Amino acid sequence: FDHLHTGETISVVFAVGEHYVPDALNTLNYFLRDHYSGEVGTIDPQLFDLLFQIRQELACEQPFEVISGY
Repeated sequence: FDHLHTGETISVVFAVGEHYVPDALNTLNYFLRDHYSGEVGTIDPQLFDLLFQIRQELACEQPFEVISGY
């Protein structure tokens, strides 16, 4: 992911097999925080599954550009 407002970038392994990696999900939640207030929400991990599947299907190497994740 590239966050267009904060300039941050992130690349994490959020799951191993069928098991999510809690620290990675926490990192993603922070990355996708409200960049104005700093409030961190909880993103449904299935969204990351879907985004991963899209990248696989399209054979995409480009990062997703985040405008707002909160």
